[in-house]
Amino acid sequence: MDRQLEILKLRAKEGDAWAQEQLTKSDSGELPVQSQKHREPIYMQHLKKQAEQDDAKAQFLLGWEYANGEKRFRNYKTAAKWFRKAAEQGNAPAQRELGCMYYDGEGVAQDFEQAVAWWEKAAEAGDCHAMGNLGYYYLDNAPEAPDYASVVKWWKQAAEHGDSTAAYNLHIYYHNGEDVKKDENEASRWLLRSAELGHAQAQYMVYLNWRVNPNNNDLGLYWLLRSAEQGFHAAKEESKELKDEEGNQLINLETPGAIQFLLGVLHENGYCGLAPNAVEAVKWYHKAAQADHPGALFQLGECYEQGLLGVAVDPERANSYYRRAAELGDEEAQAKLG
Repeated sequence: MDRQLEILKLRAKEGDAWAQEQLTKSDSGELPVQSQKHREPIYMQHLKKQAEQDDAKAQFLLGWEYANGEKRFRNYKTAAKWFRKAAEQGNAPAQRELGCMYYDGEGVAQDFEQAVAWWEKAAEAGDCHAMGNLGYYYLDNAPEAPDYASVVKWWKQAAEHGDSTAAYNLHIYYHNGEDVKKDENEASRWLLRSAELGHAQAQYMVYLNWRVNPNNNDLGLYWLLRSAEQGFHAAKEESKELKDEEGNQLINLETPGAIQFLLGVLHENGYCGLAPNAVEAVKWYHKAAQADHPGALFQLGECYEQGLLGVAVDPERANSYYRRAAELGDEEAQAKLG
């Protein structure tokens, strides 16, 4: 069901009236109805109608469903058909996925030349994952010996376009000095880039570097929390040991939303080397509130009541946050509501 809603939200954002109608139903508790047991879900049937009208995005999404959706509807040959139709219209994600199908021999005969050709088309359109795939190809499947110059070239392009794994790979390359000249400055630069792009292990390693040399990066504790927020085990274990100035446990990981709430506090107040950032603070408070964190719910109630952190005043929304916080035992929210 989560995948169904994800598709609907994407299509609704692009102006699809049918998807917007279905989301309205879901908001009122009436989720889109599935078709009969052995037939494709209604949202896939709708995608197919649009795909048959040469809607490239619908063709890509339909191909993705056949390749990665519910197992009972998996059909790699059909997925490749829809990816090809979208790819031929210039849809970069479809070009990337068609390349992957040629690389793996799923739905089509395995053909590395075709894989590279489609990945190059997607890379030209700015798809960072296709760039990363090209790096792996030249490392593992080049016609002769690995082409390390091409590996680094494509991974750099991928990292610069937002691929966190490519940036992490470059960190390893420059740190180990294998196949490229050892360069710790470059290694650190790509590690930080990977962390900024959301790579959990890179975030934890930035924290470890800070622990060895606290003056090197004031954001060390911040990166530990970012890694823990993604569930990285070592970061979560380290987070349990954090203490406040009075020696009390800083964060209780058993409390849902605790990490997200603390990240909101850090961004709001500019702690741990961060510059105060209202937008980021509100984003993290919302994430914590979605996990029913009482403090985050109360904080958002105040934001919507008083117009804090750049939030527009909305008394009704403020009261809804206060009510939920009060239900969860927040004393300040209970006092607000009388």
